[in-house]
Amino acid sequence: MKYTLRRKFFVLLGKEFSITSEDGSLVGYAKQKAFKLREELTIFVDQAMTKPLVSIKARNIIDFNAIYDVVDAESGQNLGAIRRMGFRSMLRDEWHIYSPGDNELAIVQEESGALALVRRLLTNLVPQRFDMRVGTQDAGGFQQQFNPFRYVMDIEVNEALIDKRVAFACAVLLAAVEGRQE
Repeated sequence: MKYTLRRKFFVLLGKEFSITSEDGSLVGYAKQKAFKLREELTIFVDQAMTKPLVSIKARNIIDFNAIYDVVDAESGQNLGAIRRMGFRSMLRDEWHIYSPGDNELAIVQEESGALALVRRLLTNLVPQRFDMRVGTQDAGGFQQQFNPFRYVMDIEVNEALIDKRVAFACAVLLAAVEGRQE
């Protein structure tokens, strides 16, 4: 399935994200609060934030290799975890997705080491693309659209391999955490 994440351009403190399906209907909405020591986000199914979909919470306060637990907000069921590979991400962003039992399930990696260096050293106007793989299988990916004024990311997820709620959490983390590098 294909989805689109948009980060609201002007927010006084923090960030706001919306995720829409191919037909344009809202399927996820999150607000990131500024100045939080321990990252914590909830993705809701509506902009009024009345029905939570998933919660994302960092295991530690400040961590270079941060691990974020992804939990079904309604049932409390652990859906897995997402870990930013800190040192590996210095040159080329890499995240790992884990099953509820903390077994590695998928890898999300910036598509090109050369383009990653260009982004870091010269300009961040080159859009990021992340490939998502389960073993050798293509599980989708995340493609930032070229837009110097707004952050827009296309999300593609093979829902037979990855729970879309985990993919949404990963997209929000990419936009929130990697977006700080801009």
